[in-house]
Amino acid sequence: MELTIWDVFRSVYKWKLLVVIILIIGIGCAYFYVNRNQTYTAEILIKYNDANAEKGLNPKGDKFDIYEIITPSIIASAIRDLNLAINTEDVRRSVVITPLIPDQVNEIKKSKVKAGEEYTYYPVQYYVSYTVGSDKSGVYARNMLDAIMQSYDRYYAEKYLNQSNLPDLSDKDISGQYDYLDRAEIFEGKVNGIISYLIDKHAESKEFRSAKTGMNFVDLQGEYNNLRNFEIKSLFSLVFSGRLTNDREKLIKNYEYKIEQLSFNGSKKLEESNTALNILKEYSKNNTVRTQINMGDSSPNLKDNVIDADKFKTSETTYDKIMDQYIDSGVARYDNLIDAEECKKIVEIFKSDDVPLAQKQIMTGKAEALIKRIDMQLKRLISITDSTLADYRRYKGSKYITYLSSVNIMSNLSLKFYLMVSVVMGLGFGMLLAIAIEIIYKSRAAHVKARDEVV
Repeated sequence: MELTIWDVFRSVYKWKLLVVIILIIGIGCAYFYVNRNQTYTAEILIKYNDANAEKGLNPKGDKFDIYEIITPSIIASAIRDLNLAINTEDVRRSVVITPLIPDQVNEIKKSKVKAGEEYTYYPVQYYVSYTVGSDKSGVYARNMLDAIMQSYDRYYAEKYLNQSNLPDLSDKDISGQYDYLDRAEIFEGKVNGIISYLIDKHAESKEFRSAKTGMNFVDLQGEYNNLRNFEIKSLFSLVFSGRLTNDREKLIKNYEYKIEQLSFNGSKKLEESNTALNILKEYSKNNTVRTQINMGDSSPNLKDNVIDADKFKTSETTYDKIMDQYIDSGVARYDNLIDAEECKKIVEIFKSDDVPLAQKQIMTGKAEALIKRIDMQLKRLISITDSTLADYRRYKGSKYITYLSSVNIMSNLSLKFYLMVSVVMGLGFGMLLAIAIEIIYKSRAAHVKARDEVV
């Protein structure tokens, strides 16, 4: 049986529904296969600029270890930053670090090996990649790798560049378990700690300004100062003027106990200060006697009158230490006295609770609203501070580590390619099947016709 091109077209057109069904099945299979087996890889290229890196050493002069990037503490920190509940080891196993070795280095190495010479090259550029399966997305991979590198920045800056991190200000639950005065003091303590930290950062780098937040450390200090001097002070004012407390008797007992402790510590520091002062007096008296003896010594042996420099330094150091102890003890005692007086004032305030209940309820509502507002503002400022510090670490570390690329995402299976293949194969198979069916039908028809003619 002979088929013309028109027969082929007629067969395909006649069975076009079958061809379309096969094509759809093929596309569906390709889509299912890619989704089932797809993996996403996020990748970044970094370079170590420190001169020690070219010698295989870190900034401290010890052996360089690129795999510090995937130490458990760094990965765990990245997971916390993303608020995820995943296993640290699973993430570590999915991170691959590959050195980038220039072609000319490979050529040099080959020539050195041929000449029988040893050649060691320490790479300074590395690809860091993180791969996830089909149950995750490319965006997830990018966010995780970015978090890992930010965590590594913090680690590297703290370990090698003496860049401390923001004080640990893990959010305490400032709800019911704390009294109003406690909550105000928690806020104040957090803000004071951050301001002190920012002052140190500004002293390190007065010219720095974050490209991401547009703020420098002085700007941030101003924001925290405003929060402390207005909002937090207003909270203290509400607490004291309204005598706000969850348990008045408990608060008074706690502060009376603090007064006793501060008084005891003050007495102890006074004893230490007096002891140090007596030692200083005795020390000065003995040195005066020695000086008089030496000045009165008319011995012609000059060697006996030569001052031993090492002994003099030791003597001076001992005197300085005693003087420091005397000063520190005195300052500590003074601080304890001030704190004790503050605690006495608080006790007196809450013992004289004559605020009407209706007014107290109004002030309690205002205090609760103010606490929520302070909490929100503080969290916002801490978020801005974290972003600014991330920029600062990269700014300080840029002479040590450069990011030569942003985080790129790659799909390891091309959906377009597999769809194209499925379309070609689906159309081809559908058309062949349509032609085959048509040939079979025509063959049967011809066979029946021939049989009928014989009969």
